Amino acid sequence: MQQAKDALASTQADLATAKSERDRVISERGQAEQAVLKLTADRDGASSAAEALLKRQADTQAQLATLTETLAGRNKEMAVVEDRLATTRQELAAIQAQLADTRQKLSDQPPPMAVPPVPPQSPAPAVVPKAN
Repeated sequence: MQQAKDALASTQADLATAKSERDRVISERGQAEQAVLKLTADRDGASSAAEALLKRQADTQAQLATLTETLAGRNKEMAVVEDRLATTRQELAAIQAQLADTRQKLSDQPPPMAVPPVPPQSPAPAVVPKAN
């Protein structure tokens, strides 16, 4: 009978140890599940952020393409304006050269002779026809 009591006590101690071990495993499992949930939430947040960044990158690239096209168009317009400016400068230089030549020719001519002013003439008397 003592043997049975000792066996029962040993079995109860083993049962208590098993329950304690089971509680510890259940606790660790709960912590692991919480960690998995947190990691899943973190992954989902990171995925959302990555998707948002990819969309922003695509939008920015599209905007860059538009701005590049606009800049190319303005560069072409600028080239046309620069060509017109060069032509205008050439024309201005030619006109300035003509003006300098004309001034030189005018300065080489003798001054005009002074002409005395003509005195004003008195009006001619009015002729009145005779009546018959």
